Amino acid sequence: MKKTKLVVLMMVIVTVMGFAVNGFAGTGDSKFPKGKPQVFQTTCPVMGGKINKKLYVDYKGKRIYVCCGGCISTVKADPEKYIKKLEKEGVTVMRVSSHDSGETQHAKAGSDEHSGHQH
Repeated sequence: MKKTKLVVLMMVIVTVMGFAVNGFAGTGDSKFPKGKPQVFQTTCPVMGGKINKKLYVDYKGKRIYVCCGGCISTVKADPEKYIKKLEKEGVTVMRVSSHDSGETQHAKAGSDEHSGHQH
């Protein structure tokens, strides 16, 4: 009886560890690519500053976050360049569905969150 409990306990531990490493089968978030460890975007691909989750550019189903309003126009001018840059750095670019992908978000007028940096 003790041996059976031990075997069952080991099976549960292995199963839980598998979920922790690979994610729950069938419940994966389809917004992110599968197959590799995910490193999520935390820095702006233009200026290297911390991203603002309210500021982004959606391009062909992918979302590129930026640090400030000035970086939006830079990314819009060549979004593929910045997607490639992020992916080259090992960053998982979030995918958005067509209903999630609205217009590009813009910085509030008069925002000084990055005053002093040049674009």
